[in-house]
Amino acid sequence: MKMVSVLLFRMDEKMLCGIHLDKKHGDTLLMARIGEDVYEDELKKAETLRMNFTGRPTRG
Repeated sequence: MKMVSVLLFRMDEKMLCGIHLDKKHGDTLLMARIGEDVYEDELKKAETLRMNFTGRPTRG
């Protein structure tokens, strides 16, 4: 079983935001759902990472 260290808040049965202890980056990361209309622009920022827990990156 793979363990994931996450504190997650949901709204309308979907992830809204959360905190993730990321072993790869050795840091605690803030996760937030953003709109698909701003998604690509936000990924261009140095402090932004694509959320990818399962090998399938999320969109928006």
